[in-house]
Amino acid sequence: MKNSMLTRALVGSSLVCMFQPAMAQDLNYDYVEVIYASASIDYGGTSDLDGNGVGVVASGSISPNLAIGAGYSGVSYDRLMGVDLDTSSLTFGLLGHTAVAPKTDVYGSFSVLRAEIEVSNGFASASDDDVGNTISVGLRHLASDAVELEISLARVDVFDESETGFGVEARFFATEKLAIGVGYSQGDDADAILLSARIGL
Repeated sequence: MKNSMLTRALVGSSLVCMFQPAMAQDLNYDYVEVIYASASIDYGGTSDLDGNGVGVVASGSISPNLAIGAGYSGVSYDRLMGVDLDTSSLTFGLLGHTAVAPKTDVYGSFSVLRAEIEVSNGFASASDDDVGNTISVGLRHLASDAVELEISLARVDVFDESETGFGVEARFFATEKLAIGVGYSQGDDADAILLSARIGL
């Protein structure tokens, strides 16, 4: 896509599902998670372009060290120069994980990404979509029975452009199955603050 600002907006949407391989309190990879994101894009103007969105992520184990995951996210940005900007992304992929220390896992994942960007001025609209991929690696650590920490690095390749982002998140277990998360993700020109609720299956 020729307009790199639009690609940055899409990366902002993709960051919502950056923590796809979440880990439950008992290291269970079977869960459903809902995420709220407040995203921001540095497009080179006098101020950042802000947006809000939601994501839904699901994961299921297929072997002791493999899981499949799927996610959907959508972000709507503030009107800029009379134009509304909406982005959405759908991912489906495979994740491998292994323990490297007590209560500590490393993981790597590859996901196919279908992305769409839509712009509208209230009278006419235009959209573009593409299929790309996301590659991520990360580490998580169960700091206690009630707190989990995660760091991750992801590369998004879509619309003939590549963006690299990192993320940090803390999850707090309200019950054995329910966790509340707070996180931050940053790409080359986009970042997002994340709030999540996850239920282990």
